[in-house]
Amino acid sequence: MKPLVHAGMATMPSRKRTACFAIRSILPQVDVLHLYLDRFDEVPSFAEHPKIRITHSEDEPGLKANGKLLGMMNSPADAFYVTVDDDYWYPRDFVKRLVRNYKEVGRPAVIGVHGCTILQPFESYMRDRCVMTSWKPLRWRTSVDVVATCGNLHHLSDLRFDVRNWKVNNQVDLHFAEEMRRAKVEGHLVERGWFWLIPIGHNQSDSIFASLKRDDKAQSELARRLFLG
Repeated sequence: MKPLVHAGMATMPSRKRTACFAIRSILPQVDVLHLYLDRFDEVPSFAEHPKIRITHSEDEPGLKANGKLLGMMNSPADAFYVTVDDDYWYPRDFVKRLVRNYKEVGRPAVIGVHGCTILQPFESYMRDRCVMTSWKPLRWRTSVDVVATCGNLHHLSDLRFDVRNWKVNNQVDLHFAEEMRRAKVEGHLVERGWFWLIPIGHNQSDSIFASLKRDDKAQSELARRLFLG
């Protein structure tokens, strides 16, 4: 029996062009896409689809990128939940490969494509980590400390939380890692070749990564507490 798969994405008006392509690539692979529309005046045409369930930021204000995780609370407990971003093109076997890896691990896990391990000695989250980038090859499944939410999968029987309880925005990956540690869930990245996952936006000025490069103090403090405390 084919597993039930729900996905979550958050987007904003400046990402209309890339969001259209990202949704087009992931929608055939999932049963439901929970889409958080941040500061949209109206529903964009690419969001009008029977599989898409929309939440407007005026109804759940201030979530920003965290909004991609809101759909967990409206998904059945026997489903997989996939996080995706609005600036990637997801390959046709994206969900299938993540599900296969999840089953191969055989215990509670989050399976993703981008992540990092924390290095020691540690001072800076930006500098003191080994990053495995989403579009670069990985020869075998690899354990990591942080699994990025640009593309990951877990089963809701392993991990389920209400993102509205988070006190800050736009530190999604580290706070997701904190939820994983609380639930005793492992993190793994899938094996893949070059550009299996394709970025369709890069170094955008409004991205979380751009903000991190400017100031990583908060992320460094959180990483130190999570992994070195």
